[in-house]
Amino acid sequence: MTAEVLMAICTYEPKPTDLVRAISSCLNQKGVKAESRRIVVIDNGSEETDVPALVADLDVEVVREPRVGLAYARIAATEAVQNEQLVVFVDDDIELSPNFVASALRLYRENPNLGAFAGPSHLPSGCLARRNRHLARFLAIRDLGLSSAVVPASLEWRHEEPTGAGLVISRPCWDILRAEVANTDHPYFALGRSGSSLISAEDSFIARVISAQGLEWGYFSELLVTHHVDAARFRSRYLRKLLFNFGRSDVLLQQALNRQRTEWSSTSLANVVRFFLWRLGRERSPAILTMRELGQWYQGRRPLYQTQLPRE
Repeated sequence: MTAEVLMAICTYEPKPTDLVRAISSCLNQKGVKAESRRIVVIDNGSEETDVPALVADLDVEVVREPRVGLAYARIAATEAVQNEQLVVFVDDDIELSPNFVASALRLYRENPNLGAFAGPSHLPSGCLARRNRHLARFLAIRDLGLSSAVVPASLEWRHEEPTGAGLVISRPCWDILRAEVANTDHPYFALGRSGSSLISAEDSFIARVISAQGLEWGYFSELLVTHHVDAARFRSRYLRKLLFNFGRSDVLLQQALNRQRTEWSSTSLANVVRFFLWRLGRERSPAILTMRELGQWYQGRRPLYQTQLPRE
């Protein structure tokens, strides 16, 4: 039997327990035969962790992608495709719900114009991270309270836009993506996590590119994943850095899409001034959410691939 789904676990210097848990959630899928799915671990340039040794006893393949960066890892996953119709991207801290793959196959059969789709992402039960929990949406935790939503081609952000946590893409989607970024100097490769960098938005780039070609997005409650977020990510220091890099990602995304940068509002400029006053010790620490505007300002005045950050 030909596999219908490729589950790609993109990982960089993983914690062994996290990686094994992610793989186990792929192996233990219900409602699909083992021969109808393949599991590929994309070792994204790990140097301190022997990924092949970690997974040697598990029924998975390992593909080495030496160029560090989630954008490169995801392209490598699509290049590993044989005859599969869907690719499910699984981060190493993600756990798929037991019926995830069966639901994804059914939903795609019912909606063949879907290019990319995903569902809710929950924290594990008993998660002890309570501080700044209201900002969990910035850590790819979301539940729109909808059973389903299919969005016609849209070039603008919407709540239903698929996130990277449990992202499913179809063959037409990855054909479009690979044709779009065939040049390895494409700005797309400046997006996505890379080592300790918190740049993101490669999933938003995918959504915009396929929308331009007439494919649809989807959000479905059946595609539930559990995101085992490290408690340290709820700390204010980490969230400030994350929001700052969200702002940088906003600008990089617009550059990758060949769009003009949005003009600054007086509020945005005021937040930038407030940040530098804080650096000089003349004002209290700025609100976490203002860091996104600061990141937009910072990246908007620098070359595309410059990664120097202001002093922490």
